Amino acid sequence: MTISIKYVPLANVDQTWEFIEKYVESTIPFNGGDYTIDQIRLYLNTGQWLLIVAVNESNKILGAAGVSFVNFPNYRAGYVNFMAGKLICSKATYEEFCAILKSNGATRVRGAARDSAARLYAKFGLKERYKIVEAKI
Repeated sequence: MTISIKYVPLANVDQTWEFIEKYVESTIPFNGGDYTIDQIRLYLNTGQWLLIVAVNESNKILGAAGVSFVNFPNYRAGYVNFMAGKLICSKATYEEFCAILKSNGATRVRGAARDSAARLYAKFGLKERYKIVEAKI
């Protein structure tokens, strides 16, 4: 099976929702209460987050990711807010994913990941820079 990574244009996000909803929903327990499924849909539909999907030869969606962009003084990062399904599962899909980020001005890819995902991403050269901690005040 060949998997390709595609950017979903903003005009097509709403029509794509029924095919990605199960992937988005599967990420909710791991986001620490940062956002609900409805908030994710809003961010995607308003263009605040870029929707990226993995598709097979028949254009069946096999995974989805939402990416926002953060500007730092020395670089622009594509920040992966959620990712589920088969997306970055090979060097080829990782390179396709990065090409989409680069076409949007990113020079780095960044995101939070569970230990199991971090081990997978390490195979593609992603390294842990620091751990994110927080507390309600």
